[in-house]
Amino acid sequence: MAPPITQQATTNPNSTSGGSSISTNRLERDSKKHDRRSDLVCRVRYTNVLPDLPFDPKFLRYPFSQDRFVRYKPTSLEKNYRWDLLTEHDVGVEIDLINPDAYATTRKITEEDEKLLEEETASPANLKRSLLNQRSVPWLRKTEYISTEQSSIKSTLKMGEVRSSSAKEKLREESLKYLTKDRLLQMIEEGFETAKAPLEKHYSKPSVVKVEEWPLFPDFENWKYPFAQVIFDDDPSRKDPTLTTQEQMEEMSEAVIKALIDADNKEYIGYFLPTAETRAKRAREEQDDPDESYDFKLIREYNWNRKDKTMSGFEENYFLSVKDDSIVYNELETRVRLSKRRAAGGGAKPANLRLIQRYRPFLEAEEKLQRKRLKALENEEELETVNEEENEDEIVEHDEEEDQEQEDEEEHDEQQHQDEENGEDEEEEVEDEQSND
Repeated sequence: MAPPITQQATTNPNSTSGGSSISTNRLERDSKKHDRRSDLVCRVRYTNVLPDLPFDPKFLRYPFSQDRFVRYKPTSLEKNYRWDLLTEHDVGVEIDLINPDAYATTRKITEEDEKLLEEETASPANLKRSLLNQRSVPWLRKTEYISTEQSSIKSTLKMGEVRSSSAKEKLREESLKYLTKDRLLQMIEEGFETAKAPLEKHYSKPSVVKVEEWPLFPDFENWKYPFAQVIFDDDPSRKDPTLTTQEQMEEMSEAVIKALIDADNKEYIGYFLPTAETRAKRAREEQDDPDESYDFKLIREYNWNRKDKTMSGFEENYFLSVKDDSIVYNELETRVRLSKRRAAGGGAKPANLRLIQRYRPFLEAEEKLQRKRLKALENEEELETVNEEENEDEIVEHDEEEDQEQEDEEEHDEQQHQDEENGEDEEEEVEDEQSND
């Protein structure tokens, strides 16, 4: 019997490597499939990725209120509900109307509490320190402390004077509220009597004495004309070496400023000075001749900032002038600040402009405004009378215009009625002629 034939099992390297590679690719594919993140829970058939946005993110304005869905809005039931007010029968205030001694305090204040009720008296050291702080040395610079604390001490004498004066003024106004009309008139008369008393010395400086005195009055002659204060950022005089200082001052006294508009429709101020011919003409003439014309040449251009008394925050200013052994004051209604205007070309000279000035009489509206200003200086009641007269004049003019219009309408109606009557007469004559025919 032949022995069995045994054969050693051999492995096919090709088959083994092929099976392992297939399993490896499958694992990698499965891992990649699991690596893909999906924003949806369900299975997606098409897994194409959306492209990127072609522009940057933008902020859009949200026009609605953020709390419009969460804001609490009470209903009408809550608004109209009346809550019960539960109080004691005496409303928490115990008042004894029979025995007034029930509120008398019989207890004695302790010594500790008496110290709290005592008035504070300044110690000699504090008095000495306050006197030193009140000293004003004009030739020394004011000490300035750099501190962020709100409770820092302000050693400023001016602030103290302003506060004390404002407190006194407030106290005076409060005291005037409780005075009768007769007492107020008496105080006003006493003020005039006090002003008549001669003053020989200064009220706070004994070394200052009076040298000369003038009466002070309003400028009744020129009050009807409005005045303005013009402030330049630099000396406006012309830098001409051939002119003396006196001639430059005379030239400036005859200068004219006028509002102009450039090519860009922007307003600016032109500063005009008189020509030599104009100065000579004015020197010859005592008064301005309405038939003559005066030439002025543009010297500088300025930007301007204007404020008047009709604007808020405008401080009232007055100026003084000496006239006939007295001093008169007048009001500055307008303040104009002028700053040099830079040309667009950079350093370009001002345009070659000439201003021709002629004098004319005042218009009726200007004279009415002057009378109104003068009446306001004399008395406020007269100003009200002037306003009433002006209103009456306007009403009368308006009534006259209405009467004239009414008369014109009546004449037109009468003419039309007459024409109609003439037409009827002509028709009747034509009918009569036809009947005769």
